[in-house]
Amino acid sequence: MNNGATVGPLSCDSDTYIREGFFTQDQLAERWRVSRRTVDNEVESGALPVTYIRGSRRFAREHVVAYEACHTTYGPRNRTRGAEAKDTSSEGNLRA
Repeated sequence: MNNGATVGPLSCDSDTYIREGFFTQDQLAERWRVSRRTVDNEVESGALPVTYIRGSRRFAREHVVAYEACHTTYGPRNRTRGAEAKDTSSEGNLRA
């Protein structure tokens, strides 16, 4: 692709931008340690933009980074387990 064209701030002098600027679906699934279907679900929900290059699905690095910033949480999830779970015993429901 060595045509020397420039698109905005991007240079089309090589395939470097394609390799470094986009992820394939497999690369993205591996990066997130999820299935390809999970990536599909994010695209279908509209949460993750997709670009088609010659019919192949690609994910722009800047979109992936923005998605990760908005959809990534750190630390424990808000789940209740064991002793923290709501008391569902019948103790409070005893009839005299």
